Amino acid sequence: MTAPTTPFAPDAGEAWRLALTTLTHDLRTPLASLLALVELRRARALPDGGFAEQVADYASDALALADDLTRLLRETCHAMAPRALTPGTLVEACVDRMSQRAFDAGVALGGCGPSCDMPVMADESLLSDVLDVLAARAIRACQPGGKVLLHWLAGPGEHLLHISFPPLEGEPAASMAAEGPALLFARRVLARHGGTLAVLLEDGRSGWRVSLA
Repeated sequence: MTAPTTPFAPDAGEAWRLALTTLTHDLRTPLASLLALVELRRARALPDGGFAEQVADYASDALALADDLTRLLRETCHAMAPRALTPGTLVEACVDRMSQRAFDAGVALGGCGPSCDMPVMADESLLSDVLDVLAARAIRACQPGGKVLLHWLAGPGEHLLHISFPPLEGEPAASMAAEGPALLFARRVLARHGGTLAVLLEDGRSGWRVSLA
């Protein structure tokens, strides 16, 4: 007897992606519900000595961690599709995507590309995710009222992106290099592009230096 075939059976990579989608939903849903409950408590102005704010911060951190872990795992099955990209356009798109988050955090967000705009060969999806991840971390660590700046520089045979901001008071420089799923994702993607990620400390500002060949 011939075993029945399953013409629509996903390959291993697709099965991995489907599993990640399901797990992401399972991780995000209770955390998002918790945040909604906290917002309701805030709206009713219940006196709690800052308890709701603390819970909201913890839930937001957990939600961000779930997203970072999912993004990191998805990168392992992402097929590279490099093409010539315009650095200035990448920076502008990142600023557009992250502007509301920066506004909600009470910080400014700006970017500028190189004057010559020499194209960079890269996977647009992966590199855009790296910019978003680093910009998000910068926004969270920036002083209220400060400015996060994405500055792309083009040199001979090399692209440099500086993401800098005035850090929160008492924020240790070592925390910028603390490894986690977000920075691990950024390092893995940049390594696939022949690039690197380093901590940037200059003139009272902290951040990261992205190098791409």
